[in-house]
Amino acid sequence: MTTTRIAIYGAMLIKEIEAHFPTLLGADFDHGEVIMFAQVAQESGWNPDAKSPVGACGLLQLMPGTDKEIDGDYDGADPQGNLDNGVRYLAWLYSKFAEIPDPQQRICFALAAYNGGRGYINKALELGRIYDGWPGSYDAWVRDDRPNGRWQTWQFASTFLADPRCEVGGKRPDHKQIISYVSAICQHASKLLREVYP
Repeated sequence: MTTTRIAIYGAMLIKEIEAHFPTLLGADFDHGEVIMFAQVAQESGWNPDAKSPVGACGLLQLMPGTDKEIDGDYDGADPQGNLDNGVRYLAWLYSKFAEIPDPQQRICFALAAYNGGRGYINKALELGRIYDGWPGSYDAWVRDDRPNGRWQTWQFASTFLADPRCEVGGKRPDHKQIISYVSAICQHASKLLREVYP
């Protein structure tokens, strides 16, 4: 059954990537669609009726509020609408990490934000900039001529998710879960790449 679902929903997913996240199909990525195939596998196991304990729905497990915010309506478990909104959401998150120059690194930050919230990822980046001796705030970093550093890599920046100062609105991220999520998707995408495009 899963093979049939992958064939059906995978074709839908490719169309949504072409429409809303063509960067994944460009020269910066080697068959970048495998990243989102791996994300769907991680989120729902290709089950369009999947629902998390906190209410996330569908193939790409969108929360109802996020789902509605993306295009003004709630698609829930509808495969087409869920994939459409999930691809749009990941593409939007990717666009918000322009300070990460390497596309392979940037997609890790976007996936982390998809899973745990953009605020926590921005806070980890801020702490990473400070650790590297640069201004913590994004605007101050821009004014200082955008210096590069280790903080622009997921492996380095992700360690700051566990820092006690990494909090948003008095809440701390589930850093182990976020890091595990990104790692699982990247590993699965690499496996798919080897299997599908040897």
